[in-house]
Amino acid sequence: MKLDGRLEACAGFVTGERVCDVGTDHGRLAAALLKSGRCKTAVASDLNKAPLSAAKATLERLGVSERAELVLSDGLLNIRLGGITDIVIAGMGGELIAKILSERACELGGVNLVLQPMTKLSFLRAWLSENGFDIINEKEATARNRRYTVINARLA
Repeated sequence: MKLDGRLEACAGFVTGERVCDVGTDHGRLAAALLKSGRCKTAVASDLNKAPLSAAKATLERLGVSERAELVLSDGLLNIRLGGITDIVIAGMGGELIAKILSERACELGGVNLVLQPMTKLSFLRAWLSENGFDIINEKEATARNRRYTVINARLA
């Protein structure tokens, strides 16, 4: 499965065996990570049932659904974080990403974070710094003639 430049940049920062794709929408990122072997298992979560249905169809079509767990969740609230090595939060505003992280921040030690804000990039950078997260790397990406920044961060 071919990802656009934005999701490809996100995939490039994934380092572990169990990825959680928060706000999975269509499930393409989780499916591509599983199909490529970049991770062994994935949790694909979304706030709404329709995107989870779309993600299920994508995962089944690519033959990787047996290694994926679909979770109806508001951000990270319903996610069992034990065993999660990477969390990807992409395609949301920087303020919402910060809110999602803040709700479980004390449990994120050792987790590789891949964050791709659609808006409020400077807000997210400041929030990460003020809340004990280190920005390890950043990458610019292009998709549909728009430029995006992908942040790789960890709790210090």
